[in-house]
Amino acid sequence: MKHTLIAPLLFGSALLAAAASPPPEFPGWLDSYNVVWTVPGAKALHSMPCGGGNVALNVWTTPEALLFYIASPDSWNGRTQVKMGRVRLTLSPNPFAGDSFRQEQHLADNSVRISGRAADGTQVKLRVWVDAFQPVVHVEGESDRPVSATAALELPGDAEGRLDGNTAVWRFRIDGPSPQRLDLIGKNHAAAIADAVPDPMANHTWGGRLSGAGFTAGAAGEAVNEGIQSRAWTLTTPTHTTRIDLRATLRIAQDASVDVWEREVAALETRTRGTADADRARTAAWWAGFWDRSHIVVNPGKSADDPAWEAGRNYQLFRAMLAANRSGVMPTLFNGGPFLLEAKPDDRQWGHAGFTAQNQRLVHWPMLKSGDADLLAVGLNFYQARHGLALAWAKHFWGIDGAVFHEDIDLFGLPVYTTKDASGHTDPVCLRYHYVSGIEFALMMLQSGSYFGTDLRPYVPVADGMLRFFDQFYRARHKAAAGVELDANGRLVLYPGNAVESHAGTTNDAPTVAGLTALTDALLALPADAAPAERRAFWTAFRATLPPVPVHDWKGAHQLAPAQSWESQRSDFNMELPHLY
Repeated sequence: MKHTLIAPLLFGSALLAAAASPPPEFPGWLDSYNVVWTVPGAKALHSMPCGGGNVALNVWTTPEALLFYIASPDSWNGRTQVKMGRVRLTLSPNPFAGDSFRQEQHLADNSVRISGRAADGTQVKLRVWVDAFQPVVHVEGESDRPVSATAALELPGDAEGRLDGNTAVWRFRIDGPSPQRLDLIGKNHAAAIADAVPDPMANHTWGGRLSGAGFTAGAAGEAVNEGIQSRAWTLTTPTHTTRIDLRATLRIAQDASVDVWEREVAALETRTRGTADADRARTAAWWAGFWDRSHIVVNPGKSADDPAWEAGRNYQLFRAMLAANRSGVMPTLFNGGPFLLEAKPDDRQWGHAGFTAQNQRLVHWPMLKSGDADLLAVGLNFYQARHGLALAWAKHFWGIDGAVFHEDIDLFGLPVYTTKDASGHTDPVCLRYHYVSGIEFALMMLQSGSYFGTDLRPYVPVADGMLRFFDQFYRARHKAAAGVELDANGRLVLYPGNAVESHAGTTNDAPTVAGLTALTDALLALPADAAPAERRAFWTAFRATLPPVPVHDWKGAHQLAPAQSWESQRSDFNMELPHLY
């Protein structure tokens, strides 16, 4: 699938006009969106993102050095996603402080290119890029006169580091089962279903090897960045050179032992030592194909002075960052993904919230229409892989054969906000019955079939399980309260519920009614051979029991309502409009 949208600005409005084929007048349509800086920065806040595969970098240049953080959606410490480390490259003579400095985010191949001239006239060009198919970070450079180089691996976190010959090696590892998983199982009263809780942190190991052509071991010491002290291990070029070839070879895996991890990352370093030219060409070809999947070009020929054009550039930059997670295990987090850029590089707003589906869905929905099946699959497969836990949870706590995902789940699939009363529901009143966002991920699963031809066999049971949860759970609740399973019209009564986070104690909240309707219709629209006849019969019967989307009269207008009724409404900062969901 390929789309091209060109949006000229007419009469103050951006109008999207679909084109049948890519505009031939824009063979280099992406170049105008490159971000260019002509003065160096001072801190990580002044960084450019680049990445590939499941590796992300924050790249910035100070008047003294080139620096970048290495991160991944998969580099977790068992509790939160963390940076893997920082690399600092200094050159002598120094080309970064002169008036000819230039740093460019080159979107076409997703590299960062830096050039400068030292006080003695020495000119240096550097390129930072990430292999799209292998977890290898490259810093390549050339100088018109010989320079000396020092590369430092700096670890601000808990990883262990050392010098191994002419290589700096570092890793973080969780030996055996994850202690965090065991702790959360206990807090959630879920010991009886512990076997259903996945453990992506068991033997979880990440790190890498920093090495380079002509670099030899320096010393171990300390480094300071933005006032924060880190441990550091340096590599230097003992003789002056006109070429820089530095690389960080990475590995994130659940290896059975440290020895296995050490062998595998060293083997990857050896395999890729002489393949940079071919790997760079293959990576550039992948990015060319990525950008060719779909286009949104707003007001071509304009610049950042035009707000609509700038919105178009922001779209390209956002897609480039999303593309740094096409092969990960963990989905891109809504609150910065792996591209955090604070002085404390692991600080994340709403970091306690885990995979908050109501926010995570906003990252993933656009991937359908932009043609990014590989990026979307990471998020969808995260939920599909935890479907077994969702089934076990519903059976254990409520005795029903269905599946449901809490609004906030951690990397194990367990609720972030643990249940004190062993009810199976999470504790904050704004989230207690907030199960609608999981419906959206199930709907994305089904829509990926129509957009991309995705094999839906792993996904259909997820959607089916959600319908069965709502059917059985609310039939039982209404029967306990009123003596019958359905209302007088033969409809489900979805009480108690939540209208997202704003209304609690709801009856037939609008987001859940609309979501269940859309999901059921999508299942019924599947080909006849997509599911057994028994399932299709249940979907048809369930669809007939869904209540209508609620409406009410408010301020003189007949309009959608947040719910048929509700018992409380939040009045703090979280002012959502659930009837627009």
